[in-house]
Amino acid sequence: MRFNIYTLLPPKNRNNNFQNRRNNRRKKNQEFLFQKHCFPRSRALRPDLRLFDWNAYTQSVNQHSQIARLPRLTDSPNTAVVLSGGEGIRLRPITADMPKGLVRVGGKPLLQWVVEWLKANGVTNIVMGVAYLKEKIIDFFGDGARFDVSIQYSVHTVPGGTGEGFRLAISRYVDDQTFFALNGDQITDLKLKTILAKHRKNNVLSTIAVVHPRLPFGLVKVDKSDYCRGFLEKPLLKDVNISTGIYVLEREIVQHLPRTGDVERTTFPKLSRVGKVAAFRHNGSFITINSLRELEDAEKQLRRRTD
Repeated sequence: MRFNIYTLLPPKNRNNNFQNRRNNRRKKNQEFLFQKHCFPRSRALRPDLRLFDWNAYTQSVNQHSQIARLPRLTDSPNTAVVLSGGEGIRLRPITADMPKGLVRVGGKPLLQWVVEWLKANGVTNIVMGVAYLKEKIIDFFGDGARFDVSIQYSVHTVPGGTGEGFRLAISRYVDDQTFFALNGDQITDLKLKTILAKHRKNNVLSTIAVVHPRLPFGLVKVDKSDYCRGFLEKPLLKDVNISTGIYVLEREIVQHLPRTGDVERTTFPKLSRVGKVAAFRHNGSFITINSLRELEDAEKQLRRRTD
């Protein structure tokens, strides 16, 4: 008679042990079949499905490396990530106890302008990235029902900047392949379907809406003999473009977002060097509010619209 540990076990325990071993073998077989059917080896040989480790922060790039191309959606995106986490230091003392997004301009909070503009453009699924005095923003907007939209909140840190804000919000709540993203401090008449159409014509990860800036000061024309020959009051600089802070993004951009820092200083400059950032020229209205001067100018512009 062969003697082993199982002969010392009572019949009941011996049967339980045998059952456990059979279940373990069955589980391993199921896992093998799952991997075989869901992740076949042939997939690695298909160049259109290969995923590369390269991102915007890679020190050196293999000449065969490229950003994986995923299929574009045919319908219009319904999701927007809106960041409103900054301290609004240049709007002090107003923002000493109020988040920038709730600063009133033209009779309502700045973020309300943004939410209503998104709704008018058919975007009703909104993810708000909040940090500074976040509770006040959450209390004001709630779940978004009274604005006929759905709002979810992604909390990030103030020092983390727009890089952390976008990265966390996208990772947590965005499932769409293509979506809109913006800094929540602008009032504009931009039609999102027009920038989306431009974005879909290009093989890029991001499209940025740009405008010609208006100089906040008057210009003096001076000739070679130092005589004044003319004056221009706050001219539009038609040879210069600035970002509106409104973007169309592909979801894979999340792997190129920094842990901390602003995307305007990190992600976009690096992706632009490899041709993955496009621009859309907006010729309509654009008001941004980052200082007390800009707040005063915005009030005047909005007042003229209603007069």
